[in-house]
Amino acid sequence: MSVPRLRMFAGPNGSGKSTIKAMVPEKLLGVYLNPDEIQKDIEDRGFLNVRDYGVETTKEEILPFFVNSTLLQKAEMDEEASYLRFTDGKLSFHEVSVNAYFASVAADFLRQKLLEQRVSFSFETVMSSPDKVALLEKAQSLGYRTYLYFIATD
Repeated sequence: MSVPRLRMFAGPNGSGKSTIKAMVPEKLLGVYLNPDEIQKDIEDRGFLNVRDYGVETTKEEILPFFVNSTLLQKAEMDEEASYLRFTDGKLSFHEVSVNAYFASVAADFLRQKLLEQRVSFSFETVMSSPDKVALLEKAQSLGYRTYLYFIATD
């Protein structure tokens, strides 16, 4: 079995994470997660299809992930998260005002599932909390080869 890879493109908003990512051959990226693109997709369709990212889950797993999210709790959106519905691989946001917080939690859920499934993936982050370092450590403990592309501006 080949070694799974995790690539993190980190840096401030507008620093060029997507530009650097575009320079990496697509075959090396694996599943690609961008919270901005996830948010736009949810806004356009009204739902997130986790199968688009190669993830299989259940409502018993995904719904509590959102309701118990510390990010949503801090933003006082955990009650709103209780209006999410999950059927046939699709997380419905029809009763929820989609924003960057929900997209961030969705990206985190997908990252956790991809780690469990030992699938190679890449993602963008502004690295605003220590949980991204913990994610790299967890990936390494699971046998992933990890890459950090940190983009800085002056």
